[in-house]
Amino acid sequence: MKYTEPIRIFVDNCVISLSETMQGAFKEEEVWWGGTVYRLKIIGFERKAMPSENQAWKRKQIECLPTIGRIAKEKRILLYTYHELQNETWKRTAINNYLGNVFDGVEFHYVDAAVERSYFFQSELSHYLSNEQVVKFCKWLHTPNLESVVERLQPLGKYPKSLVSGKIGFIHR
Repeated sequence: MKYTEPIRIFVDNCVISLSETMQGAFKEEEVWWGGTVYRLKIIGFERKAMPSENQAWKRKQIECLPTIGRIAKEKRILLYTYHELQNETWKRTAINNYLGNVFDGVEFHYVDAAVERSYFFQSELSHYLSNEQVVKFCKWLHTPNLESVVERLQPLGKYPKSLVSGKIGFIHR
């Protein structure tokens, strides 16, 4: 089958987290040095444990990730994310971006967020990235007559074209 145009796929953080197959690890070893025994912590990497047997669906998805990574490197598919999701990765405990990462070498493309939270909610970074703040923003999106609230805020700041143009139906001009 000949592909003329790559398939475009939006990738959520749970997929990116699963693509990181290695994690930091250490073990203690006894080492003889100069006639003395030292207990040393040797730091390295180990493979993340697979999900339990009762999560067979998740195991199957993880087993597909190397193929997805390979065809993304071949540019048969294009992987997309957006900046808010990239910010969420800062909360993860990933130790590297390459060793054991099935998406190593894959170029991720970015799409505009439907509603960019930073235009309406701003704070210190660790506070901004907290789950509570994300939930607060999602609840705010359900504010009755939100469009009129946002239109009143519009003169105070510059919004991207996708918000102002009505492309997503949030702010109408």
